[in-house]
Amino acid sequence: MQEKTNQITTVSMVQYGFLALPIAFAGFPIYIHGPDFYASEFGASLTSLAAILLGLRLIDAIQDPIIGALSDRFKNYRATLIIVSALCLALGFYLLFKPQTSISILLWFSGAVLLVTTAYSILVINLTAIGGIWSPDKHQRTKIAMTRETFGLIGLLLAVCLPSLLNTKMTPQISFQWMSAILSSLLIVGLLIFLNWHSKNRHTIEQNIESKSNFKIYEQLKSLSPKTKFFLTIYALSMLASSIPAILIIFYVRDFLNQPGFIGLFLILYFLTAALGMSVWSSISQKTDNKEQTWMFAMCLAVVSFIWVLFLNPGDLYAYGIICIISGFAFGAELTLPPSILADHIADEKREEQSALLFSQLTLLAKLSLALSTAIIFPLLEYSGFEPSVKNDAESLFFLVICYGGIPCLIKLIAIALLYNHPQSQRIKERH
Repeated sequence: MQEKTNQITTVSMVQYGFLALPIAFAGFPIYIHGPDFYASEFGASLTSLAAILLGLRLIDAIQDPIIGALSDRFKNYRATLIIVSALCLALGFYLLFKPQTSISILLWFSGAVLLVTTAYSILVINLTAIGGIWSPDKHQRTKIAMTRETFGLIGLLLAVCLPSLLNTKMTPQISFQWMSAILSSLLIVGLLIFLNWHSKNRHTIEQNIESKSNFKIYEQLKSLSPKTKFFLTIYALSMLASSIPAILIIFYVRDFLNQPGFIGLFLILYFLTAALGMSVWSSISQKTDNKEQTWMFAMCLAVVSFIWVLFLNPGDLYAYGIICIISGFAFGAELTLPPSILADHIADEKREEQSALLFSQLTLLAKLSLALSTAIIFPLLEYSGFEPSVKNDAESLFFLVICYGGIPCLIKLIAIALLYNHPQSQRIKERH
């Protein structure tokens, strides 16, 4: 029986959002553990890995909008597309952490990451697009995004905890083979739940799409309103600021704080408080009826809390834990509000038929920010003399700290200043 869009139940939101769990479970090791795994286990150069990741993200720059446009064009086959891409995600993840030494290790890394990231893009773009047009109510769209991202955070927490637990009993290579088996199981469960939900809600979602999509990607993106282009600019800056600490946290905790055994704990604190923050920021945005202003305040909190990593000393576990808690709470807004804001723009501009293409821009910007971070920061660290998993001199560690805490806060401040001073921000309340 079909649900009415104004009567979406919590159970239905859970059924929709659960698939985000295995997707996020796969995504975290790719960007965080993958480069470190190849550098530590196989001696791959950080600069080479950075160059490869940047090249793959350039491929994403081309393929993500195409994936979005094709998904819109063949929206009646979304379920089939999601099934096939989920299978490719499981296969790519397995190949990434089981390289064949008879083949160039960097070539293997490139092929496996390309397969995984392509499948990941298809899944994220389509799942987000479906959620974005599911309901015409702007506050309900925030709840849908929050539910999806909550399951995504659960997947992240599992991906954070399991390697640390498994590595105490086995080698990293074997532990990631176990991760691959767990991912496959979660994907099977997630697909079964999602397909059951989709069969009940497909007609309701299709009713919210008023016209047919075309394949003129450039024309569609060029015709975006100034407010949407401005929003995407702020999102890109914010994601870049968040990506740099993401790729450096292992180095910071292991090589600067000298506490490798606490990496998992710090990540758990960060993502748990992010999960808590999502519901709080969602509630604040609903009470103030101002999602953009709430997002800006969360970015301010992120800077105020994270800047303190510049003043820590090796062994400052408790202080760093507090930073993780507060900055993680702030990050909850980044997960919930931007997809909801974009969904509002899509509804306001009657672009539901282009939803996958537009949401592909969020996926693209998030991945480009990770790649750009890697391409810039890793070579700089290598140039400074920093090496992972070895004793580094004070100058190299100082540069690591600046990269980890100083540069991200500066970028985030630029995003805040642009959002605060942009003329569109003065009309936020009027629009609502």
